[in-house]
Amino acid sequence: MESNDIERQFQAIFNDPNTFIGILGLDGNLLIANKTALDFIGSDGSDVQEKKFWDTPWWTHSEALQKKLKFVPDAIKSVMMIKKRNPGYYRQNISRND
Repeated sequence: MESNDIERQFQAIFNDPNTFIGILGLDGNLLIANKTALDFIGSDGSDVQEKKFWDTPWWTHSEALQKKLKFVPDAIKSVMMIKKRNPGYYRQNISRND
């Protein structure tokens, strides 16, 4: 698959008008959000970019949800460590319906 095809596929997914999509850094900061998500909160992105994801307007309605989301960066780091220590783990443990 060529890089242009990959870029087009990414843009098609990221810019889905029916889905809120954001990309987070490992520290939990929001790096970028799609237009659909930004339109929902009436933002151009400048007020949420580099902000902790759980502190963004999508979650301020629920303190309980914000607390749950604070664990996401640590959970991702844990999975990355498992994968780094045992690169074949996923291939060995994912069953496919062949």
